[in-house]
Amino acid sequence: RNTVVLAYQGLLEQYPERVQNDRVRYQLAKTRDLQGDVEANLAVLNGLVLSHPDSPYLAESQFRRGDMLFSKGDFVGAGKAFDEVIASGEKQFLTNAHYMRGWCHFKLDDYRQALISFTAVLDQVLPTGFQMASLEEQNATLVEDLLRVMGFAFSYQGGAESLPELFEQTGPRTYEFLVYDRYAQLLTQQELYSDAIEVYRQYIERYPLSLYAPQYQVSIIRTLAEAGFVSSILDEKARFVDVYGKDAEFWRATNPIDLKYIEARLEEYLPELAAVHYNLGQRAAVPSVAEQEFELAARYYAAYADTFPERPRT
Repeated sequence: RNTVVLAYQGLLEQYPERVQNDRVRYQLAKTRDLQGDVEANLAVLNGLVLSHPDSPYLAESQFRRGDMLFSKGDFVGAGKAFDEVIASGEKQFLTNAHYMRGWCHFKLDDYRQALISFTAVLDQVLPTGFQMASLEEQNATLVEDLLRVMGFAFSYQGGAESLPELFEQTGPRTYEFLVYDRYAQLLTQQELYSDAIEVYRQYIERYPLSLYAPQYQVSIIRTLAEAGFVSSILDEKARFVDVYGKDAEFWRATNPIDLKYIEARLEEYLPELAAVHYNLGQRAAVPSVAEQEFELAARYYAAYADTFPERPRT
């Protein structure tokens, strides 16, 4: 290999203006790489990108430079190299270049730009109408790892409010629901239950007619139960009934086929809410309070009968 190195170096010294020197430098860099000589490899690639800005090897060379600079802790230099790769538009390097560019920003504590770069990765690997179950294993692993890192970046950026801020800047994405969900799951794992609930609320407020909105309302209820915040669960179930019940805008705007999930929850929540308020009415010492509780119980019983007229329970 030393002979090969000497041969390539001899060509560069003997014919410094030769048009094909980009190929010589490219091969020399590969030889240095095989030798494990990182510094020499980087020096050759530096020469290639400086001397041959129009070379067909430019994108790959910049990517390899970025990778080495990142490993050396030069996140600014690595970021500039990955920017050149992205600017080239070469598809085979694009996803990884955005990914590594995001990590450069992350390492430099520039979390907003890191999130934008990571979003660009998701744009590449999550096609419109994707299903997580059908993603190739490699992409599925990449997406889950990326969403976790994005979760940490959101926390460093200020939490739940940073999610809508990101998508205001990048524009809406079909996978937004997944970003919100995985961040909320990360917060739940960290036992930051109130923060997780706020993430779900942010999505519901941003997309009130999304099919994921009622699912995230249920996630709020489940998170409250996991956290032991029992006193708030009933209010959230009542909120579900008010927002997604038969008389609500969501119900009228949604295809009947897509209401099955909501119907299942209503069949559970309506009798529970009715029974709770009926019992409160029975135990109330003040007649006006008892009347109010019985009226609520009657409302929920009526809503059940109206929503499920054919159920045996009705």
